Amino acid sequence: MSASVPAVSVVVPVFNSARCLPAAIASVQAQTFTDWEIVLVDDASTDTSPALIEALIASDPRIRAARLPANAGPAAARNRGLELARGNWIALLDADDAYFADRLAVLTALGASTGADLVSDNLLLADPVDDRERGLAWPAASLAEAPWIDAASYLASNLFHRREAGYGFMKPLVARAFIDRHGLRYDPALRLGEDYEFYWTCLQHGARWRVLETAHYRYHLTPGSATRRITPEQIQIMRDRAEAALRAAGDPRLLPLLRRRLRQLRGFHQHHAAMRDLKAGRFAAGFRRLVGEPAVLPFVVDALRTGLPKRLGLRGRHDHGF
Repeated sequence: MSASVPAVSVVVPVFNSARCLPAAIASVQAQTFTDWEIVLVDDASTDTSPALIEALIASDPRIRAARLPANAGPAAARNRGLELARGNWIALLDADDAYFADRLAVLTALGASTGADLVSDNLLLADPVDDRERGLAWPAASLAEAPWIDAASYLASNLFHRREAGYGFMKPLVARAFIDRHGLRYDPALRLGEDYEFYWTCLQHGARWRVLETAHYRYHLTPGSATRRITPEQIQIMRDRAEAALRAAGDPRLLPLLRRRLRQLRGFHQHHAAMRDLKAGRFAAGFRRLVGEPAVLPFVVDALRTGLPKRLGLRGRHDHGF
């Protein structure tokens, strides 16, 4: 590895990740491509992650770390990682996920051959308990047919009520030159959807994004990880960002998609508030919310399909009442 500028900086936000972090780091250390560094950012963990990070640093000079003084969320941790990273490419790795051994080799080669600013691959979904494979996040054929992601395809993929994951779940390598040229950072106010917003900002600055249909990233489906971060305040911030994107849109072709996303976020906001009311026993208020906003209906249908009674914590005779 170069003494000053590695080809790739792998940024790994850490929060109470002692159980899974060793496997994530080992997956980077096993890369066939060796010109990399790891930047660990501890988001004020309260488990044994800090001691584990110290041990990892002592065992491998390619690993560096920082610790945030207070828990600030994934966006703030990513930003600290960007500040410390020295690589020509910035790669993301969640502490509960893993790379396949050829990932950095494949994606850096893709970036070099295409001149793209972002390069990403498919995700292989896996069970967090037994590591059993659940399939690909996106059909390989659809990515092969449309290997360049633009603003319109990105927005369309991230609309609610789709069977496939949105492209905001991808884990691209981002060219450091592109980040620096446009002064890009994650939005620290977001603890939900921070990756979506960062990639959208990249595309609005003209990023060329190339994607492979094959998976080189193992993504563990952690139950409830996103749900725990959903708050009315976070949904409102997402709505605010969507409204700002609509106002700033320079391409009229994007307007229908941006309007649709904003409507869906309004429905999501109202649905989330209704669920809180119902869980708290405020049934009249909850049902008023459910019927007061047309965009709520698809969320109600989704909830019924996935088991609304269970989500409300209801049991017995109530199970079939919704």
